[in-house]
Order: sequence, then structure tokens, then C-alpha cells
Amino acid sequence: MLLDNRLEIFPETKLAGMYLECSFSRNRTVELWQRFMPAYKSSRVWIDEFLFSVDLFPNTGFFASFNPEAIFVKWAAACAQEGSLLPEGMETLVIPEGKYAVFGYRGTPQEAATDYRYILNEWIPGQGLLLDDRPHFARMGTGYRQNDPASEEELWFPVRDKA
Repeated sequence: MLLDNRLEIFPETKLAGMYLECSFSRNRTVELWQRFMPAYKSSRVWIDEFLFSVDLFPNTGFFASFNPEAIFVKWAAACAQEGSLLPEGMETLVIPEGKYAVFGYRGTPQEAATDYRYILNEWIPGQGLLLDDRPHFARMGTGYRQNDPASEEELWFPVRDKA
């Protein structure tokens, strides 16, 4: 369930994490987070409590001609202190500064498909915006509880003005 929305400029942010290739038909999210969380929990290099689930799609046309077999890159990540020694197996990812449509979301990942379709197909175009070629991400804080219907997170969609 979508809770609220806003437009926000997200500053350039360096994350540290792990990634793998997946598709919507071959969702490897659980596998990724099972690799990431032990390394995350064993380190003290993190700036805050936020975790990031980042999707790197090959281009903005990814959703225009949706194919559930299409490959994209998914990251499990967090903000590390600048210059810190990262846990083994982690790499850095930079999210460039840019405009985002941000939506509060409550529910499980499995329930989100309808809300994603609404955001991508109705809300973004209805605001005079286009999807941009930058990372998409969910930012999860203390209100996030895996697979709990009361879980809360923020969904961030990169956008740009049509003009």
C-alpha cells in the first residue's frame, strides 16, 4: 500500500554492498541478501541504519517493452564511512545525484507489483515526468521487517522532466 509521495533531489551517494544479475522471472533477491547480511552485521563501517536494495536496469525502455526474462543488476548495500575498509566481498556503487519520485510503502514485496505498475504507468507520466536512466532503489530503515505486512520502506524512482 502506498502511503505518501514526494519529489526529491537525492544527493550523490556512495554505497558499499554486493550484487548479482537477476530477472523478474528469476528473482534472486533472497540469495543476495543472505550473502550480504552476515558481512553487514559483522562490520562497524556503516554511517546509519538504512539498507538499500538497488536495481540497475539496462535502459529506460526496460519497462516500455516489459519482458520478465530481461536481465538487470540488483544490489544489497548500505552507506559506509568514507575511506573505511569494506567487508570481504563488498564493492562500491555510486548513486549519482538526481530527481526522484519517492513513495512510502507498507506491505510485503509480493504485494508491491500493483503499486509499481501504478507508479510507472500512471503516476510518473501523469506528473509530466519520464523515467530516467539512473538506479532505482528501496531504502529500508527501522520500520522495515522482512515479509511482514506492516513493514515500511521508501521506493525511489529516478525521474526527469519531459521538456
